[in-house]
Amino acid sequence: MLAQLPQAVKQAHERIIGERPVANAGKILSLYEGDLHVIVRGKAGAAVEFGNTLFLAEQRKGW
Repeated sequence: MLAQLPQAVKQAHERIIGERPVANAGKILSLYEGDLHVIVRGKAGAAVEFGNTLFLAEQRKGW
């Protein structure tokens, strides 16, 4: 986590102080989980969420 702090500070400066967009590929979405994605679900109250999708299907032999 400490290794990501300089990049997080730079990203915050670009987005908040500089009012410049940061490309999705370069964004830090979580300091704790490195493999998160932006999920666009279109729900009321939250246009996007952060996380990983899971596809779960039931079949005759189980899940």
